[in-house]
Amino acid sequence: MQPENKPFVKFEALQKHPIVVGIIKILTFIALIVGIMAGISQVTGLTIFPRNGTNLSGNHSDSLGTPGLNPTLTTVYITPTVTPTPTTAPTPVTILYYTEVAGPDGGKIFSDYQNAGGIVGQVDASHPVNVICRLTGWTFTSDGNDWWYHLYNSSFYVFADNFYNIPGVTSGSLKNTPHYDSRVPLC
Repeated sequence: MQPENKPFVKFEALQKHPIVVGIIKILTFIALIVGIMAGISQVTGLTIFPRNGTNLSGNHSDSLGTPGLNPTLTTVYITPTVTPTPTTAPTPVTILYYTEVAGPDGGKIFSDYQNAGGIVGQVDASHPVNVICRLTGWTFTSDGNDWWYHLYNSSFYVFADNFYNIPGVTSGSLKNTPHYDSRVPLC
């Protein structure tokens, strides 16, 4: 009886003959290799469907009583049972940034926070910038504040003391404001 689905491999063979057993092992190996190449994680078993409906299990003998041989030529279909490789959606990466607003004098943008070198630009007064993290570096002030912000989506830095560092505050003096915004994580 032919299976409803298309056969994976079709061949003519003698039932239970040692050569047939060897061929089945080879086809199992080939099915495994093809499965790996197709992204299938494993072949978990084979289902064998003989065309004439006979059962391939059990002992057979030919007319001379030779055990294990059946001279009947049979078409055999082998259909592998496969387990597809599970797929998972990639985990989205969310980069948080924090908006800091420059004080009344604005501030410079640097390429090196460790020595305040490489001035590459200026942040205007009351202008917001997006930062991803904070770190310590060169100290500008006499109070020992050495906190810097790493600007979002760049390799540049701004001195944190030039910003209000309080969510929602966008104007006024920087006197008595925190050295950095505590919401901003360490780099």
